[in-house]
Amino acid sequence: MTRPENLLEAAEGGDGRLIQLDGLRAFAAISIILQHSTNVESSTRFPLGIAGVWLSFALSGFLITGTLIGVKDRAAGDKAATGFAWRAFHARRVLRTFPVYHGTLIAVYVLDLPEVRAHVGAYIVHIADVAVALPGRAVPSLFHLWTISVVVKFSVVWPAIVLLAPRRWIIAASALMVLLAPISRSLMLTTPGHRESAHSLPPSSVDGLGMATGSRTGNGHDSAGSPWGPGS
Repeated sequence: MTRPENLLEAAEGGDGRLIQLDGLRAFAAISIILQHSTNVESSTRFPLGIAGVWLSFALSGFLITGTLIGVKDRAAGDKAATGFAWRAFHARRVLRTFPVYHGTLIAVYVLDLPEVRAHVGAYIVHIADVAVALPGRAVPSLFHLWTISVVVKFSVVWPAIVLLAPRRWIIAASALMVLLAPISRSLMLTTPGHRESAHSLPPSSVDGLGMATGSRTGNGHDSAGSPWGPGS
C-alpha cells in the first residue's frame, strides 16, 4: 500500500495528465466569457453560458471523483491512511481556490463596486448560489461566482461519500443528482419569480456533476475485476 503521506499524490497522478480535457476547459471558459460579454447567446438562441457552466461542473466532478477513487483503492480500507488523504485533499482545495476567490472579493470590496458591500457576506460563506436566486440579492459584478459556491459544497460533501460509502452507493448518489436537477429546474422555471433559481440553486445544478461522478466511479475496478469494488 502507498504510504499515507503519498496517497493523495499517487491518486492524483494515477491517470497522468489528461490533456484531452484541456480543450473542454477552454470551451467552458470561452462559452462563459462570451455569454457575459456579448449577445451571442441571444442571437444564436443556444444557452452558451449554461452549457459552459454545466461542462465546468462535469470536469470538476470527473477530476475530483477520480482522485478520491484513487485514494480509496490505494488506501485498501486503512482508516488512518484514508483520514490523512481526506485532510490533505481539503487542504489542497483550500490552497487552490480560496486565495484567488477571496482575493477577488477583497478587491471588489475595496473598489466599492455597486451593491458589493451590501451582499458580499453571501459570497464569503459560499451561499452565493442561493443568494442570486433571491429577489434583489444578486450582485451584477459578482454574479458569475455562484458557480464557485456550488463546487465548494460539492467538494465538502462528496469526499465523505466516496471515501466512506461502498461503490454501489456512490453510483446511486450520482444517479440521484442526475435525476434531481431536471426536476428542480422544471419546478423553478414554472414558479413565478424563480427563473434565476432554475440553474443556480444546488439541486438544480448537480446533473453535470452527477454524470461525471457516475462515469468516473463506474470505471473503477477492484482486484477481482468487479466495477462495484470490495465490500459493496
